[in-house]
Amino acid sequence: MRIIYIFFTLLFLFNSYSAQEKLHKHNGVVRCATVEFERIRKRLNPKLGTDLQFEAWLKTEIKKFNQQKSGNRLPVLTIPVVVHVIHNGDAIGSGENITDAQVISQIQVLNEDFRKAANSPGFNNNPVGADIEIEFCLAQVDPNGNNTNGINRVNGGQESWDRNGIEASLKPQTIWDPNNYLNMWTCRFGGSASSLLGYAQFPDNSGLAGLNANGGSANTDGVVMNFNAFGTAAADDGTFNLNPTYNLGRTTTHEVGHWLGLRHIWGDGDCTADDFCNDTPLAGAPNYGCPTGNSSCNSLDMIENYMDYSNDNCMNIFTEDQKTRIRTVMSVCPRRASLANSTVCSAAGAPPVCNFTPSSTSVIAGNSISFTDNSTGSPNSWNWNFDNTNQGGVNPSTSSDSNPNNIIYNNTGTYQVQLTATNANGSCTSTQTITVGLSSGCDTLTNFASGDSLALYPSNQGNNQFGYISGWNNFGDISKAEFYSSYSPYTHVTGMDIYFVNVIDNGTGATVDFNIWNENAGQPNSVVGS
Repeated sequence: MRIIYIFFTLLFLFNSYSAQEKLHKHNGVVRCATVEFERIRKRLNPKLGTDLQFEAWLKTEIKKFNQQKSGNRLPVLTIPVVVHVIHNGDAIGSGENITDAQVISQIQVLNEDFRKAANSPGFNNNPVGADIEIEFCLAQVDPNGNNTNGINRVNGGQESWDRNGIEASLKPQTIWDPNNYLNMWTCRFGGSASSLLGYAQFPDNSGLAGLNANGGSANTDGVVMNFNAFGTAAADDGTFNLNPTYNLGRTTTHEVGHWLGLRHIWGDGDCTADDFCNDTPLAGAPNYGCPTGNSSCNSLDMIENYMDYSNDNCMNIFTEDQKTRIRTVMSVCPRRASLANSTVCSAAGAPPVCNFTPSSTSVIAGNSISFTDNSTGSPNSWNWNFDNTNQGGVNPSTSSDSNPNNIIYNNTGTYQVQLTATNANGSCTSTQTITVGLSSGCDTLTNFASGDSLALYPSNQGNNQFGYISGWNNFGDISKAEFYSSYSPYTHVTGMDIYFVNVIDNGTGATVDFNIWNENAGQPNSVVGS
């Protein structure tokens, strides 16, 4: 009986935690559950400490950070991202299995917003508006050292997920090393979270007495988003599956802000609550829509701040104090500071993959081709051989340029071009074929060059009949010839088209011979081809 009693006690305690953190809807949508879910996480893991302990510790770290910065410009940090697209066996582009393009569009929004990028929706002219100087990239190397595009598609075996399933099962089973990756999950929320847009795991502190020195819940760290609030309609190529209202990617910007230590701009309270950033005005509650000019605490609410609940198209500001807070977290917090040294944003752990494009795969002898290197994996040296089979007539025949130009092929034939590209981890090769031919621009009977000298010669030379061809042959001649005097810039004959109409055979098995002569004083000379 005692075991049963303890079981029901634990079940009651767990359910009471959930009941105390009721998610708040506005027009049927829960914008964010970071605060509510974070409270549950900390109650289930007391060693994580309280919000007050975290803020006291972070205040000291911010002071140290400002002293160390001392007016110097901060380096731009790049955070590697893996996006785990959770679906239920859907085809890519259907349901929760969103397309690569939709994922990529969200990374672009993060970069615009965190860099306050000019000529983008993330730009602002606010005096306290800050360029956070943090960028995001989809990882190019997975935890096993293999190349990846940073999008990990997972068939979760169910259509929707509630918080308990995500935290207890989905995250731990799919997470990539959070010391090297910012893990993001997209899924369809279910249960009590069915109307939720997203939530994040707040950063943990370290070094405080009584707290977990490893920083707490490493196997659940990251950002979870509703699949249809991830990405921006501004880049929709017709394949995106997006919420009709929250569809410009700002929910993810908001949640990444939490993941980097920012609190809601109203401090999750009334006008007496604080978000610990002096340059964000006090607010008595979240703002919805885009209520320009709203004042709730005797000052204008900063409805444009990413940490409010305004509509996506109303948001465009992180402040300087928010930047200081973020950059401090990135320098001292577990699974944040390590990301600055992560090398998974480029496939530098593997040799390059060779690929190149010639300006043309066929060329007339005497003309040139240029080559463009399209290799991936950041090669730093190149070795080109434009005549890999040693046929001759190529100038130059080799190059070490990344994108060599003006490679001249003087002789006809089929040439093999080989590129060898190298980085610190090895080399690769790629080969393509170039065909060098002769001009096909010679004269025809119906298109004489203006300088050609044309005349008709009767058949009076015995077995060496000859005559210039000039239009219709109604003279009964045995031989005809065309003389090319203005053939520049062409140097070769590649073929001819001869058309016969109403041909009469005299019964002796007539044949037609085609010859090419050298010219001598305007007359045919020796035969050079037959």
